[in-house]
Amino acid sequence: MPLDMVLGPVSSYGGKQYGMTLSIVKDKDNWLLRWDDPPINLGFWASHLFTNLGNTATQAEWGGEVFGPPHVPLPGMGSGHPLRINTKYDAFCGRAHIVVNNTIRNPPKDLALLFDFYDVDNRNVGGAPGYLIFYGGSGGAIGN
Repeated sequence: MPLDMVLGPVSSYGGKQYGMTLSIVKDKDNWLLRWDDPPINLGFWASHLFTNLGNTATQAEWGGEVFGPPHVPLPGMGSGHPLRINTKYDAFCGRAHIVVNNTIRNPPKDLALLFDFYDVDNRNVGGAPGYLIFYGGSGGAIGN
């Protein structure tokens, strides 16, 4: 996948929603970022460069941040609208979960959240366990 590739189709605010499945998996030597349908390795963390990653993980983090030039209003995140906690309006990650030895682990109960920009709903999404992580915001804070 080239760096300048445009993914499509694109979801519309309050309209039809589209998604893609991404995974971080460990192969024989490296941790891979994989687009699952169709299966394409998008990138990797080389084990000889990231020796602290080892063969297993002790934690997982999902998050995001927007950036902009100093003293300029920051762009919006996700849909660019305040959160409505609704998959037709908010950007979201669905079925966020951790797999150990080909088994989906129960999601953790203790989550650190920034409620101004994120919200989490622990429920099954599309029949699969995991967190539904909503994110968004209109932006406008001044960067420094």
